[in-house]
Amino acid sequence: MHAFEADPNIYKTLCNNVEINNLQDKIKVENKAIWINDSGVLFDVEGGYSGQIHQHGHDLVKETINIPSISLGKIIGKYDKIDFLKLDIEGAENKVLLNCHGLLERIEYIFIEWHSITNDEQYLGEILNLLKEEGFRYRHCFRGKR
Repeated sequence: MHAFEADPNIYKTLCNNVEINNLQDKIKVENKAIWINDSGVLFDVEGGYSGQIHQHGHDLVKETINIPSISLGKIIGKYDKIDFLKLDIEGAENKVLLNCHGLLERIEYIFIEWHSITNDEQYLGEILNLLKEEGFRYRHCFRGKR
């Protein structure tokens, strides 16, 4: 099993949790952002429970740092079959998922936390169409009026 966490502080907590639960032999943890390439990204650290790849900026950002990134497509391409993929990448899912065309069919189950960023173009329809093309049936859970 692989786990990727972009925020350096949350990464340390994740590593600690893996160690406390004696899962080091079962979970490989990497301090990288899931992205469309391996070139690294600017990352906005909020200092709370989340941060995000620097695309928009907002009042809660405490600092912007450069961190390593890894292509989700490259990760998926290494395997013939992936049992489960959980994707919670705080607004980067639009670019990342659309960059994985032709690869998602290798995944048995996928959980996506999708974010709608104010003033950004919406790509949920394209993502749902991509999932359908790659053989998925989807269930949804929407909150809020917008």
